[in-house]
Amino acid sequence: MLINQLRLEGAKQDYMIQRSFHQFQKDRDALAIHDQKRDLEVELLKVEDLKAAVKDVSSLDFSVEEAIADHYFLVKEREKKQEDLRKIVTQPEHIVPYLNPGRLLHVKDGSVDWGWGILVAASSRRVEAVEEDDADRKWVLEVFLPCDPSADPPVPAPMPKAQGKVLPLSLDAVQRISTIRSNMPEGDAKTEDNCRVLLKTLGTIKRHKKFKAGIPELNPVTEMKIESEELTAIQTSLSGFQQKLDQSPLASHPKLTAYLSAFERRVKLQTQVQDLDTQIGQSRFMVMNDELRAMRRVLRRLEFIDKDGVVQLKGRMACELTSADEILLTEIVFQNVFADMEANHIIALCSCLVFDEQSDDVGSGNVELMKAYDVVRGIARNVGEIMAECKITLDVEEYVKKVKPQLMDTILAWLDGKRFYEIMNGCSLYEGSVVRVIRRLEELIRELATAAKGIGNQELANKLMEGRAKLKRGIIFTASLYL
Repeated sequence: MLINQLRLEGAKQDYMIQRSFHQFQKDRDALAIHDQKRDLEVELLKVEDLKAAVKDVSSLDFSVEEAIADHYFLVKEREKKQEDLRKIVTQPEHIVPYLNPGRLLHVKDGSVDWGWGILVAASSRRVEAVEEDDADRKWVLEVFLPCDPSADPPVPAPMPKAQGKVLPLSLDAVQRISTIRSNMPEGDAKTEDNCRVLLKTLGTIKRHKKFKAGIPELNPVTEMKIESEELTAIQTSLSGFQQKLDQSPLASHPKLTAYLSAFERRVKLQTQVQDLDTQIGQSRFMVMNDELRAMRRVLRRLEFIDKDGVVQLKGRMACELTSADEILLTEIVFQNVFADMEANHIIALCSCLVFDEQSDDVGSGNVELMKAYDVVRGIARNVGEIMAECKITLDVEEYVKKVKPQLMDTILAWLDGKRFYEIMNGCSLYEGSVVRVIRRLEELIRELATAAKGIGNQELANKLMEGRAKLKRGIIFTASLYL
C-alpha cells in the first residue's frame, strides 16, 4: 500500500492515515482523557489548603507548606532506605537461622499489611535440580495471623473480632523480625483449640506494658551478626534521615499525620494530571507514524525506492503482488533464485510462501528443491534482519519459520498430473487445507507472471504461465461439485 501511494503523484500517506478509523479512535480517546484531566483538576482544587489547615499560622515563624513538603519527602526517602535494609535482613543466609517456631514476624503480602504474627513453621522447596544452595530454594513460611472470620480469601481483622488462621507466605512478605518468641502449643497449630491459644498469646504480647514503644526487633549487626558495608551505609543514612525528621518544625505537631496525608493526596493528583498531559501530548501525533517511517527505511535499504521516495524497479514489481509476502518474493526474483529452475520446481518452491498451517510432514526429498529452499530461507533471514534494524517490530526467527517446505512434494505430484486422492495419500493435511493452498498458489503465480512481464522478465513469465496451466486443473478448481 505504501509503495502504491508513492507511485501516485501528489498522494500523501500521512493524509490517508490521518483519516483512518484508527486515527479517529485515538482522537476520540483523547477527548475522554481531556475530560478525565478536567475532573482531576477540579478535585485538586478541592484539596484543603495546607496553610489554612494549620491553626494559628500567624504564630509560626516558618513556611508551613514548605515544612510539610520537606517532611513528606524525608519520610519517603527513609521508607526507601528501610526497604533496602529489609531486603538485606530477609536474605535467606541472614534470616533463616532465626526462623524458629514461635518467632514474631511482621508480614505484608502485596498491598495487604497483616502486622505481627507468630511463625509456625518454615520450609524450603527446591526450584531446580542444581547443587544445594539456599539461593536455589524457595522458602515458604506458615504464619499464624488474626483474620476476619467472614472473609474469603482471608483479610486482616482487629483482635477482638478476629479468628486466628495459619497462612502460607513467601519469605519476601517478611517486613520485620522480632526478638520475641512465644510459647507454641503442643500438637498441630492449625487446630481450632490451638488457634485460640495462639490468638490469646499474640494479643497478650501486643498489649504487654513493656512494649508500649512497639515490639522489639532483632538488631541486624549486634544480634543477627550481619557484616555488610551496604548495611552500614544504609543504617547511617537512616540515622541521618531520622535526625532531620526530629529537627523538623512540625515534628511534634499533633496534626502532622493529617497534613502529610493531605499533601500525599495532592502529590498523587498532580502526578495523575501530569501523566494525562503526557497522554494528551502523545495523542496529537499521528498513529502509525513510527511504523510508517520504519517501512520507508526498509524500502530504501532494499532499494524498492530511492532516497527521494521515487519507486524503483523492485517497487514496481512488489506493487503487483498481494497473495504472499511481496517484499520477500521480490527479493527472491531479483536474486535470480528462479533463473535456472524449471516451471514445476518454481511453483513448488512458491508454495512455501502461501502455506501457513502446522504439519508433521517433512520437507521435500528433491535435492534441487531443497537447495533452492535453503537459499530462500537465507533471503528471508536477511530481509527479517533488515526490518528489525529499521525498528519494525519483528521476531527474525519467526519470520524465517513462515517459509514452510512441507507441501512442495504434494504440489510437484499435482503438477505431474497425479489425481487428487493419490496426492492426499502422501499428505497428512486435511483435503480442504491442500485445496486452499493450491488455489492461493494459483493466484500468486498469476500475479507473479504479470509482475515478471511488467519488469521485462519474459522468460520467467513464460515459465510461470506454463506451470500455471498444469496447476489449474481437476476437482480443485471446479466451480461447484454439483455442476
